[in-house]
Amino acid sequence: MRREMRKRSAQEGKNQRRERKDTPSLIFEQKSLDDMTKKAKWDRYRQTLEKLERLGISYEVLDTIGGHVRIYGEWDIWPTSGTWINIKTGRRGRGLESLIQEL
Repeated sequence: MRREMRKRSAQEGKNQRRERKDTPSLIFEQKSLDDMTKKAKWDRYRQTLEKLERLGISYEVLDTIGGHVRIYGEWDIWPTSGTWINIKTGRRGRGLESLIQEL
């Protein structure tokens, strides 16, 4: 009797987990949100490089996968997040505009 109850409760638990996991609307919403976030980040990356070119600032792309760029050999910037750091002084900041002011 107890074994049957354990089997039944275990089976019910599995069914509940399956229902939560396979909810199509949640999967669709999460996937489209992830896609939008990735697209927005890489749009920022592209826009940052375009702006650096327009301003005549020399840069070197260190990592295309992570979006790591070095400016004038001493400033590192990650355009996808907007974070920058001066590798000589350790000064940190966020955003391309604030980095341009530092230059």
